[in-house]
Amino acid sequence: MINDKKDAFETISLPVTSSSVLRGKQSVRATFKISRQSITAMKVVSIHLGIKQKSLFDHLMSDLEGLSNIASEVDPSNIEKENCVQKTYVISRETLD
Repeated sequence: MINDKKDAFETISLPVTSSSVLRGKQSVRATFKISRQSITAMKVVSIHLGIKQKSLFDHLMSDLEGLSNIASEVDPSNIEKENCVQKTYVISRETLD
């Protein structure tokens, strides 16, 4: 029986990865100055999709075309600086970069 367990462990193979890939998956805290409407929208979208907000940030950053489309719809002059608040999110190091 002990040999069976030993044989099972010898046949397990793990995917090869690098330390830089693992560092990219580390979580970091980042603080943004963001509108209350944006905070609410991020919360609603993540709840609706059933994912964490961190995953939503990761997805947005991996889809540069979609992010560009969102940015083209926003008129920065319409954003009232008074309505922006500091909000800290947990995001991956890769997304922060």
